[in-house]
Amino acid sequence: MDTINLRKVYFLLLFVLTNSFHLYAQGEEAQKKRGAELFEAEDYAAALPIYSQLLSLYSKDPNYNYRFGTCMLFAEKDKEAPLKFLEFGTSKPSVEAEAHYYLGKAYHLNYRFSEAISAYKKYIELRHPNPKKRKNLPVEQQIKMCENGLKLLRNITDLAVIEKKSLSKDEFFRTYDLSDFGGKIIRKPDEFKLPADIEKGEESIIVLQKDANRLFFSSYGETGETGKDIFYVSKTEDGEWGNPESIEAPINTPNNEDYPFLHPDGVTLYFASDGHNSMGGYDIFKSNFDTQTGKWSSPQNIDFAISTPADDYLYITDLGGKNAYFASTRESVNDQVTVYRVKTERIPVDIALIRGSFISELTNAAKITIEDMNTGEIVGIFNTNSNNGDYLLNIPNGGKFNFLIEAENSSITHSGVVSLPKQKSLQPLKQEIQLLTSNGKETLKIINRFDEEVDDFELAADLLKQKAVLEVNAEIDPEPVIETEPVIEKEKTDTIQKDTILKEIHHLVIETKEEDISNEEIVAMAYTDAENLQKEATQLKKQSDIAYSIADNKNKEALLLSNKADSLLLINASEGKKLKHNSNELAQEAVIAYNLANRLSQQATLKQTETDKAYEIADKLEQVTNSDKTTAEAIAQIEELQQNIKNHS
Repeated sequence: MDTINLRKVYFLLLFVLTNSFHLYAQGEEAQKKRGAELFEAEDYAAALPIYSQLLSLYSKDPNYNYRFGTCMLFAEKDKEAPLKFLEFGTSKPSVEAEAHYYLGKAYHLNYRFSEAISAYKKYIELRHPNPKKRKNLPVEQQIKMCENGLKLLRNITDLAVIEKKSLSKDEFFRTYDLSDFGGKIIRKPDEFKLPADIEKGEESIIVLQKDANRLFFSSYGETGETGKDIFYVSKTEDGEWGNPESIEAPINTPNNEDYPFLHPDGVTLYFASDGHNSMGGYDIFKSNFDTQTGKWSSPQNIDFAISTPADDYLYITDLGGKNAYFASTRESVNDQVTVYRVKTERIPVDIALIRGSFISELTNAAKITIEDMNTGEIVGIFNTNSNNGDYLLNIPNGGKFNFLIEAENSSITHSGVVSLPKQKSLQPLKQEIQLLTSNGKETLKIINRFDEEVDDFELAADLLKQKAVLEVNAEIDPEPVIETEPVIEKEKTDTIQKDTILKEIHHLVIETKEEDISNEEIVAMAYTDAENLQKEATQLKKQSDIAYSIADNKNKEALLLSNKADSLLLINASEGKKLKHNSNELAQEAVIAYNLANRLSQQATLKQTETDKAYEIADKLEQVTNSDKTTAEAIAQIEELQQNIKNHS
């Protein structure tokens, strides 16, 4: 190739590279602009892949971290994953002030209310001082909701869930079945729309009931200045609907009230609101109408796990008030909501929470293993915080428990019995465990302060998130069946495990005499049976040892992870809490393995006892066979042996 051609190639390559870089730069700028537009429009699902790409190029940029985390928070199901991006972004002074608001929102949705309040207050401190130049973020309202959450979540119950479906926000209400009282849900007719509804393009729904004289619906009213309120129309004498009227206080507030449902009893109103004492977004409230005074009662939040920090709304019960539908965004993303069908009767949470402190001169780190003294089962393995000795126990509600304490620098396993009173609601309990050392001797002291209130206590976030994820766990109650004839139960008799062996031996000694089987063969069969039982006993013992080994390993892993988490909590709270969560999961897996090992060990012991009896019978058979006794005498001796075995079984 000559010099001219080489020069052409060089300049051609230079031109291509220069223009490619320019085009790439133009594309990146366009991406940044498009991402910002989508983010400002709150189209988080569309903005998410853009900020994901930008973050891959600029992983340390605080604003890309904050925006990516915010997009994840609203566009994806996992509400915990965004925390590390939001926490990283807000750790840098150059991040936008709004990042602290969205970090607060992330904590809020993860039930970490105290941390959410701190983040919200940080946003207030850093936001633009001029109200006209800052975003209209409802931070004061969010702080109030977190404070409500801390109060409401001291008393939680479980729900019996019959059904759940994920549907689009536009059509979710169509899955409600209101046929038992002749109801149906339709979009609000234009004649019920007030001026602000038309101006805002408001599209809501309304519950129609057969032969109803009043209809309730939500509306922005004349001006929309107080958000959405609940209105109603009454039927006139000529059968037409009158003019819309506001239901006013105490139902309506300066915040939003929406999705009203008046029960066919005519006096019970359910509605959604982000005012009153909502813990976040729309909560569901109940108010009763007093026919004597013509007034509505003060709305009551119907509480967790129906109301959550997410949006929960359109609560509609059946005619008998036993079952209900409601919709929620707690498990949904983008334009989806989940519709639940539940039983209205609340189930008391069968757990107790104990918050305590482990105090010792030796160490702050200890393992607490708790056994149910009634069943012998391990109900939990917990590790104290190695930095300060604090712990949080989650155990069955009420009963007698054996606390086994293993301190890090002690070779002794201490134990103490704790009697836990049965609680009607989930109120955290206070406790202190002291490991005292005097003259080289260790003494354990457990101090229960169950009658004292735990100040500023925030329930374990993992527990609340777990309870809020409502899985189907019940069926619709069947119609009652009237019995025309009394049902007589057959008597149930307990069977003694040894009877099987005794019958087999009796068969060997007596019934096989009619067959062509020698005494030596009968003895051999008895020993074979005993050997087979021994193999089963040995196998059970081996399985038990394996399960114990697995449990020990999992507990060691949990302890190591717990110690790492305690150290990391001082540096990176989000990662530390994630490690703590993983540690707790491993500890619970260890509990399962320990209980399995205990059951296998018990089965192995029983099987070994059975084996020993079988060998005893085989030995006796061999002695009888080798003796000079008559068949009748031999059978009598075997039957005597059978009776002795029964007496000791």
